[in-house]
Amino acid sequence: MKRTLEVCAVALFFTAAALFAQSDEWRRLMERGQALERDANYSQAASAYLDAVRIARDRRLMIALNSLGLAYEEMGRFPDGER
Repeated sequence: MKRTLEVCAVALFFTAAALFAQSDEWRRLMERGQALERDANYSQAASAYLDAVRIARDRRLMIALNSLGLAYEEMGRFPDGER
């Protein structure tokens, strides 16, 4: 029984570490996209947002998709932005 609890605790630790790392990467990509957007570099901002969409989970996916759509609209790619 003790061994099972130890294995579960280790698994929980590694799972939490992986989720935390994903969270930091998503945040880094979103901040990069926002900085590029402020500099009017919309194509690279869209690229950063698209990478954020690929790793996003739950409500972060909606935030990343919205940012990607706005970047597409700024580039005049209205059908992509609406999608």
